[in-house]
Amino acid sequence: MTDVVSELLGATSPTITETVTESTPVGEVTPTPAPETVTPETTAETVTDTDYAKAAIEADAILEKLMSRITDPADVAYRKMMLYAPFGTGKTVFCATAPDCLIVRVEPTGTLSLMNHPELKAKTFEYLSVTQLEILLNKMIEKPEAFPFKTLAIDSFSALQKDDLDAIVRAESAKDANRNPFLPTGPDYNVNTEHMRQIGVLLSRLKMHVIVTCHVKETKDDTTGRVLIRPDLTPKLANTLAGQFDVVAYMSRADDGTRKLQTSPTATVLAKTRVGGLPDVIENPTWDNVFNAANANKATPVAATTNA
Repeated sequence: MTDVVSELLGATSPTITETVTESTPVGEVTPTPAPETVTPETTAETVTDTDYAKAAIEADAILEKLMSRITDPADVAYRKMMLYAPFGTGKTVFCATAPDCLIVRVEPTGTLSLMNHPELKAKTFEYLSVTQLEILLNKMIEKPEAFPFKTLAIDSFSALQKDDLDAIVRAESAKDANRNPFLPTGPDYNVNTEHMRQIGVLLSRLKMHVIVTCHVKETKDDTTGRVLIRPDLTPKLANTLAGQFDVVAYMSRADDGTRKLQTSPTATVLAKTRVGGLPDVIENPTWDNVFNAANANKATPVAATTNA
């Protein structure tokens, strides 16, 4: 009986001991002793003032980290730019004028023009696949201090989208022997557009300047008859990326060799800027004269632009 009661009361209950005494004479009543007061022992789950204090310190540390991420718009020094232009206009050379630039060579011959500009100190990175690029971007987001660059350029995003679309078509064709292995379908384009949108999100999260270059696509507006000048991307992707970047600019080259960068939209040209102070058109653009023009008009300052 004793063992059963002890088990029911638990380890913290007092021990009950049976005592054998001499027989009590008939008629005498032995008084029952008052029950002992059982004080439960403090368990590991008991919350103490010390625990509250520790939790408060941890909460304060979390709050401090969150508040440190809140910045004034004027403190945001990184520019995200989409630059599109015809072949041979100078997109890659413009990228190389940006501060401490790493150019991802999606088009193998795209950086050959830099051989004519030894004064530009940009570095190049050999592109192998979209997966490789995603790994690189995620590492740059995770450990920005490990990458000694101030600018990342993707040259070109048009080629990147096409490479990804080809990979999607190959993968889907491998599943279905009856489909054309060279002809993308509507679902292929949808997957491709979403994938490129996600890469655009990664680029927008980088704590550095970003430039993506695109080729030019001209399409005729059936309603107005105008020839529309757009980045050579699928229409949905072009509009999506335009919303993710601070500046969308079209660069052209005149017969006399003068390059012009257009940052304001017209009836035929897609362009935009969130950077105040940029002129509508900038001649012979470089990174410095584009964003120094904005600075001169009290726009947000950009990070130092001294090339290594």
